[in-house]
Amino acid sequence: MIRLAVPAILLLAGLTAADAAQHRPDPAMAKIEKQLKGLTPGAPLRCLRRDQANQILTADGVILYVAGKSRAWRNDVVGHCNGLARGDVVVTRSISGQLCDGDIVQTRAPTGGMFTGSCSLGKFTPYSK
Repeated sequence: MIRLAVPAILLLAGLTAADAAQHRPDPAMAKIEKQLKGLTPGAPLRCLRRDQANQILTADGVILYVAGKSRAWRNDVVGHCNGLARGDVVVTRSISGQLCDGDIVQTRAPTGGMFTGSCSLGKFTPYSK
């Protein structure tokens, strides 16, 4: 009976640890949610002028373009840019001079400059007071 109990306890302990890891809050996403707290979302936009935002926050699958405490644009990217979750440098390629949905985003490691991911921009959801 003890031979069955020990593996069962170890299995339960492993499942509990894995479950805790899955529900651990993402600090990058928490920072984005904090920035958006108190702001109201508007209708999605296709493009955003590059000079409108003065800060970029990133999390897994999300880029937040910030213009002070009362205005921001959330972009849920299409595809998976691995580097967004790590806070890698965001490089956007655009032919129109502004950021638009469908533009290619690449992430680069902050040291060494190696490309770490690629995806495309989605629609920009504006948030304001």
